[in-house]
Amino acid sequence: MADPLFEWGPISPGDVGTLLGSDGDFGGVRVRFPKHPFWYVQMGDLEVVKQDDLRLERLRAGPTMLLYHQTSAENARKILSSQRLLRGSQGLAGGGIYFAASAAETAHKAQAKGVILQARVRLGKRMEVQESAVKTTYRSLLDQGYDSVFITRRKTGLEYVVYNYDQVTDIRRYG
Repeated sequence: MADPLFEWGPISPGDVGTLLGSDGDFGGVRVRFPKHPFWYVQMGDLEVVKQDDLRLERLRAGPTMLLYHQTSAENARKILSSQRLLRGSQGLAGGGIYFAASAAETAHKAQAKGVILQARVRLGKRMEVQESAVKTTYRSLLDQGYDSVFITRRKTGLEYVVYNYDQVTDIRRYG
């Protein structure tokens, strides 16, 4: 990419931002980057990349882990039959699909108890946070270029949160 008309500033070639809209005063557009909230650029100076393509690349390149989720017997039956875990409506990191690093740790985390499931979880790029610092939503996570949240909890250990069923595969009953 050639140098943009309005200079690079804190932005570097290869950085990914979110198109905010056009600015009629100079015929350009505003783009939000993690390093700069309102970067102005001529549309011709941008390379457009679909967010879904970026997400899929991060999921391919990121780690896949064997993780554990506990739920009721009825929910487990539905999940095993459909091979889909759907995100909930609430939780420490918002409405997501929550996993523990071990089967034993699910006892302290599960909202519904009964059956422990084991699954392969594609984490992609992880946002790592402490229990008290979690303030995220699925949209804000994507806007920042992350695919999952990794939470260190003082009393109940590590917790992993993903937001899409396509990140969870090979779901089996544990034990």
